[in-house]
Amino acid sequence: MSPSDKKYWIKSGSYTLMQRVAMTLFGLASFLLLIRLLPKYDYGIWVLFVSITSIFEVIRNGFIRNPLVKHITSHEEEDHSMIYSASWILNLLYSILIAILILVFRYSLESVWNAAGLSEVLIIYVITNFLLIPFSQFEYINQSNFDFRGTFWIYFTKQGFFFLYVLYCWFYFPEVTLLNLAMAQAVGVFVAVCIGFIFTKPFIKNRVRFSFKWFGDLFHFGKYTLGTNISTMLFKNTDKWMLGSMMSPAMVALYEPAVKISSLVEIPTMSIATVLFPQASKRIREQGEKAVAPLYEKSVGLILALIIPLVIFVLIFPHFVIKILAGAEYVETAFVVQVTIFYALVEPFARQFGIVMDATGKPKIGFYFIVFTAVLNVVFNYIFISNYGLVGAAYGTLSSLLVGLIINQIYLSRNLSVSFARVIKECLLFYKKGLSLSVKYVK
Repeated sequence: MSPSDKKYWIKSGSYTLMQRVAMTLFGLASFLLLIRLLPKYDYGIWVLFVSITSIFEVIRNGFIRNPLVKHITSHEEEDHSMIYSASWILNLLYSILIAILILVFRYSLESVWNAAGLSEVLIIYVITNFLLIPFSQFEYINQSNFDFRGTFWIYFTKQGFFFLYVLYCWFYFPEVTLLNLAMAQAVGVFVAVCIGFIFTKPFIKNRVRFSFKWFGDLFHFGKYTLGTNISTMLFKNTDKWMLGSMMSPAMVALYEPAVKISSLVEIPTMSIATVLFPQASKRIREQGEKAVAPLYEKSVGLILALIIPLVIFVLIFPHFVIKILAGAEYVETAFVVQVTIFYALVEPFARQFGIVMDATGKPKIGFYFIVFTAVLNVVFNYIFISNYGLVGAAYGTLSSLLVGLIINQIYLSRNLSVSFARVIKECLLFYKKGLSLSVKYVK
């Protein structure tokens, strides 16, 4: 690895890791307070609201960000203004579509989940949805220029503002409502947009050059990553939605701490995925697809090395972890945590598989893969929830993740010469290097 490559991975990796850590800490702190502030029924509704809006935001990332980053990093600068212009227009059209969907289906969702008040907070999100246009564009422009500093401060501001509001409610306004929380989210995004403009200004092209060609290119690339991201978020939220419809929002509230713990362990997965995509696109342009296998194996191996100790700790002390995070009244769900924590071991393989498919210009493959596993997840969750109740949601999701792992590893092995054994070797090599450094330090 060249010195410039090392510098890229260290610098960008540091900022993305700090971003993920900050987002997770703010999210965790907000979770710790909200789960104690809100009744279980209300907290269950909030979880359902967040799951819906998270889908909208992740879809935006796949439909707008991935095509933008892919084309900016693989085309000459003279085309950049046209690419940026097409991206802004796509983002606006997407936001209009989301607003229409919310207005049409908000009462239906409220009825399906028996979640009184959900339609009102969704209306507030329509405002947030349009504020996310400049917010997301500033993030994508920074990322496509390999500048992760601006992205860090944008997200730090957004998440930090919401946490400060929840903290204020904890001390001065314990009767906080879901409407208040939704409005605080919108204000946080607005403040983050102001911060984002400062960091993005050097990269913003003054010329607006619309091109139907680039609009079409971004749209056609994005439609597969759009489908992939929709399926991914459907996969991630199927268990909660089916618990809400088959049981109640209160059961969603009980299930959420277990999922939250698993997502905390996945911080390295998200951080490295953010760094890998632009670098993989660049490497493929320079070296061809032969560069993919080492990147995939090293990134997944590193992620596993980082999260395995955390997984072991949670498996040994589930009651302690639940009590600290959610409180004594949620300790009964410790057995669910011992299942959901295994998500963190499988997720890196699937996450990096999707990144590799996008970077190699094969988003269609990633789309077909995630659609299959999403459908499988619905079937498994229905079967397991019907038979085992709350923990059935965890069994169903883990089963579909394992089937997906087998399929994506077979594909990567046959088409890109990726080796599962080398992934494990990279993981062990990380521990070996860490041990060697420790011994040298002691000596």
